[in-house]
Amino acid sequence: MNEAFENILTENIVLSIIIPVYNVECYIGECLESCLTQDIDNYEILCIDDGSPDRSGEILDRYAAQYDKIRVFHKENGGVSSARNFGAANAKGKWIWFVDPDDYIAENCCKAILDVTREKDVETVVFDHVKVKEYQRKTYTKTDDLVSYHTSQDAVLSMGPKKNYSCFVWAHWVLREKLVREKIEFDPTMKYAEDTCFVFQYKFSCTKGAVFDYPVYYYRQRAGSAYHNLDGRAHAYCMERLAQVYDECLDRVESDAMRERLLVARSRAVRASLFDHCFYVRDYAQAKEALTKMQDKGWYPYKVRMGIYSKSLKGIIINVINECLRYKWFYLLVCKVKSKR
Repeated sequence: MNEAFENILTENIVLSIIIPVYNVECYIGECLESCLTQDIDNYEILCIDDGSPDRSGEILDRYAAQYDKIRVFHKENGGVSSARNFGAANAKGKWIWFVDPDDYIAENCCKAILDVTREKDVETVVFDHVKVKEYQRKTYTKTDDLVSYHTSQDAVLSMGPKKNYSCFVWAHWVLREKLVREKIEFDPTMKYAEDTCFVFQYKFSCTKGAVFDYPVYYYRQRAGSAYHNLDGRAHAYCMERLAQVYDECLDRVESDAMRERLLVARSRAVRASLFDHCFYVRDYAQAKEALTKMQDKGWYPYKVRMGIYSKSLKGIIINVINECLRYKWFYLLVCKVKSKR
């Protein structure tokens, strides 16, 4: 551990809440208010103004002048991954919680999560979330039988709340020391799935984790988010990058179960990238080039079948198409038909 990091730990800050801020003047106040209404004292809130063109920066400065816990950094725009990495590099806490600026957290939930980390020596905690459209302030209320502990790499990778998918970075607490030691950070080249990539790499390095199965995070769904404005070319690249991360980890696993898990994950990422080339990029030359690249890497044709299960007709149709993409002739045919060139 380097000297600078040792000096940070002497300040005895247990938690750094990192908020990347861009163009969210309508929401950032609610986010900060929720972070301020916590029942622990030794924590900080880092707000990274990522060159926001609206009044977000002014709002942050006003809060920072009023509350000592808030530290504000203004930087040129570099994207959410750049802002999160900047925040992590300047954090002082033992634990880090990445919170998005248009979301918010339950009142008085941090002590409950901190108690989970103190009960046993864990390296990460994952918790549940609620999807909301409008602000609804919630307070954590203690309930029994919410916590489960996991003590193997495979178990930590698999763990999550019962109701919701847990690939989101804001659904986790992570150790600042482990980020430094393992050199884990967000990939600034990824516009999509940067959460999935970061969380997987972090959990892959862990053997001790806990699930706090209570919704303490409130995820606001709004039309301006990245997934509501899909850039097919960028998404195809990000899925390929995610497949690369899974591939790089294959040589570092010992159990057959873990290897099978990684092969399935890699196949899903490859399949998603090919689907993007068919229906979003729609450039036949690029589609052929992408397929050749995946063949050269040994990713295609993928051998793992993911099934065609879905609750909706649309989902079933999409899954059938995805399964058929394992056949080169089908993939190229669809690309040819859908191509704009």
